[in-house]
Amino acid sequence: DVTLHQPSGTVASYRLLAAPCVNVSHNLPSGTTITVDVTAFNAAGLSATLGTTLTVDLSPPVPPSEFFYATPSGDGGSDSMLPVVAQASDTTFSAEWEPFLEPESGPVATQACLGTGPDTCDIRSAAIAEASRILWRGLPAFNTSAVWLRLTACNQASLCTTWRPATPLLIDQEPPEVNLTIEGPVQCPSLAYRCDTVWLDGAHPVTAHVSLADTGSALQHCVWGIGGRAGADNVQRFAPVPGAAGALRHTGTLTAAQPLPEAMPLYITVRCQDLVARTTTRAVPVAVVSMAPGAAEAVVRLSRAAALSPLPATEVTWSGFDVFAPALVEYLVAVGRQPGHADLMTWTAVGNRTDYVLTNLTLPAAPVWVSVKAQYPSLHASTSSCRLLIDSSPPIPGTVQRLTLPPLTPRCLGNMSAMELQWFGFEDTVSFIASYDVAVGPAGESATPEWQSVGRRTYASLEPRQREPGEYRVLVRATDMAGNQAQSTLDLVVDGSEPQMPAVAVYGPTRTSTIASLTDVRAEWGPASDEECAVVNYAVAIGNGPDSVTVLPYTSVGLATHAQLGNLTLRQGQSYILTLVALNGAGLSGRATARFLVDTTAPLPGVVYLQSYTTGGACQAPNGPA
Repeated sequence: DVTLHQPSGTVASYRLLAAPCVNVSHNLPSGTTITVDVTAFNAAGLSATLGTTLTVDLSPPVPPSEFFYATPSGDGGSDSMLPVVAQASDTTFSAEWEPFLEPESGPVATQACLGTGPDTCDIRSAAIAEASRILWRGLPAFNTSAVWLRLTACNQASLCTTWRPATPLLIDQEPPEVNLTIEGPVQCPSLAYRCDTVWLDGAHPVTAHVSLADTGSALQHCVWGIGGRAGADNVQRFAPVPGAAGALRHTGTLTAAQPLPEAMPLYITVRCQDLVARTTTRAVPVAVVSMAPGAAEAVVRLSRAAALSPLPATEVTWSGFDVFAPALVEYLVAVGRQPGHADLMTWTAVGNRTDYVLTNLTLPAAPVWVSVKAQYPSLHASTSSCRLLIDSSPPIPGTVQRLTLPPLTPRCLGNMSAMELQWFGFEDTVSFIASYDVAVGPAGESATPEWQSVGRRTYASLEPRQREPGEYRVLVRATDMAGNQAQSTLDLVVDGSEPQMPAVAVYGPTRTSTIASLTDVRAEWGPASDEECAVVNYAVAIGNGPDSVTVLPYTSVGLATHAQLGNLTLRQGQSYILTLVALNGAGLSGRATARFLVDTTAPLPGVVYLQSYTTGGACQAPNGPA
């Protein structure tokens, strides 16, 4: 039996039900509470009763009345802080709300869903029970400009409500964009100057144009000021940029409240912060000047210190004029006999450039002056000059020699030798020697030399490309500062053959190849011959074989054709070889050898037999009478 009743009476009653369930139809209003009693009977007529209370709930949960996004630390939404509408993190999400209202059959169970669109759930979905707060960390990177939250709350009657905040949470990972331009000249005078300073001629109020944007969230606030360095406001204090706060984009004009100080570097700074506290600062340097250009630190440079006439292309560069206003200066160039004069070339305007090329000027052979004038639009000007020497006379030639070690001949060298050269005596009475060039080639050849520059050195190590024996000529060319040249030569012989060696002999007392001394040897030879480079030295050595020095190391004997060698240590009955080396002036050598025997013992005594004798003219037989 099943009975549904209220304090006011029975709502419905069912008897003798065989199934353990019953569908009840009623017209009770939502919120009505009823009591259900169920009595079960067995076959013996015994019974048991169980009762419960039900609430009629016909309405889904009511969405929250308040909702706010929070920072990952849990801040946001309080009366003391601005509401959170954007954040910089793309892996964290936090939000809080008033609980869903469910007076009939609460509490509710809530499912939270976070996605990259209003109807997506591609970031995270989780059941949060009765909680009214989310703090999720370590989420997959959003890769989007906004994320959407969806809450689905269901009551105990299985009635559900799906609700979304009115706006998504903006994901802002970019700082604000700040563009700042100043009215004034910004052209580059030359590559020597950077174009990061706006130069103003006169102390007039400065006007700045700003273009601000933050598409990720919005601009929270922007300020601007003027100071002696970027980010400073010691000249004009920071003040809000009108109309920028809360805007996604803003353009406007800023005007200085008073004239700016002159002749000092200034910076106009604009600083903006967006809703996620990202900050961008832009500073533009400004310099205000109204005096004449100064030349105290001006420097004029020429690409050459001396030149010929007519003048070849000569580059003129300058710097240091009025460091406070290079963009306002107009430059003029002239040439004269005195600094600042224009009697050889009149003043020529070159605009705002800091370089000029002089060419094809006929100038006297004397010092002249190239002058540069820096001039403001007010015609206030200053001048700086640089001396240029006009030189028409060539240098005085010098002497070239090859460095060798004695006894080699400087004008001879071997076919595989590198040449060590030096030179001296080159002079220039007007300017000075600027550089030297060296070349080497066959003597008498008319081909253009292959010059090798050695700068201002007066020596060089030269490796000849042609190594065949023959006569060669070394050229050394001196060039002065004006480009005048003079050269000197050195004739050389490349010797490709060794000296032709004579026969060498070692003599004893009887002028044979056997000597009777253990300490002294005498050797003789004829002159060695060499057609290219003469022999400059002989050397001898003694040992057990050719080139052996076991008894006597190589010993120079100059150009002598004999040698008396003493204080030797020779062995009785031993054969030795004397080696003669002839060295020519190119360092090439020839060799000849002579073998000799050492014998210091006398012959042993022998036996003398009398074969016959005569006396008185008559021949007598042996053992006969006298």
